[in-house]
Amino acid sequence: MIGKPSGLIESLPKTLRNRLAYLGELQDQHDELAEKLHEEQVALQRKYEKLWGEFLIFQSCFCESMNAQINSTAFQACHVVK
Repeated sequence: MIGKPSGLIESLPKTLRNRLAYLGELQDQHDELAEKLHEEQVALQRKYEKLWGEFLIFQSCFCESMNAQINSTAFQACHVVK
C-alpha cells in the first residue's frame, strides 16, 4: 500500500490537485525553516554554554580569592586577640 499510487489524488479535480501541490510546497518551506531554526538554536545554545562556562570559572576563581582573603583576615584576627 505505501508508495503505491491509489489513484485517489489523480481522480480529484485539477483545482484540488493544484491546492494539494501548493500545500506540499508550503510544507516543504515549513520543514526547511524548522530545520534552520533548530540549527540556529543549537548554535546559540553552544555559544551561551561556552560563555556561561567562562563566567562560572571566573565566579569560582573570584569566590576562592574572596574566601582566601576572609580566611586570612579571620586567621590574623584570631592571633591578634590571643
